[in-house]
Amino acid sequence: AQEQALRHLADGDARITLIGPQPEIAPFYLGFDVYVSAARFEPFGLTILEAMDAGCALVVTRTEGPREFLKETNVFWAEPNDIASLATQLRDAATRGRQRPAYDLTQFMRPQAIAAIEEFYGTVLARRKVSG
Repeated sequence: AQEQALRHLADGDARITLIGPQPEIAPFYLGFDVYVSAARFEPFGLTILEAMDAGCALVVTRTEGPREFLKETNVFWAEPNDIASLATQLRDAATRGRQRPAYDLTQFMRPQAIAAIEEFYGTVLARRKVSG
């Protein structure tokens, strides 16, 4: 029902192309200037990393996951459930021009992520041995 309503709204507007489900959307981010995550709850956010990899500016709600993994990243922070905050951050992101930020994604690369997971489990196991 929502898809039909959306198709009806887009009908006749040459600026809009509805391409349907896609197996891989990461390449589409290259066409975006700004990525917006208006999530009320976001434990991590793989799509945010894909947008960062493409160099999109980020407008993100201050939810648990992004607050943690984007804490040292230049982000336009909006408050969850706050439309005015989101609108303000979108305007601010739009006024910065079409500059493509370069993000350091090193910590999310496979070798670094595996090392971090192994370190985490090593710490948990060491604590278990001490308290066991």
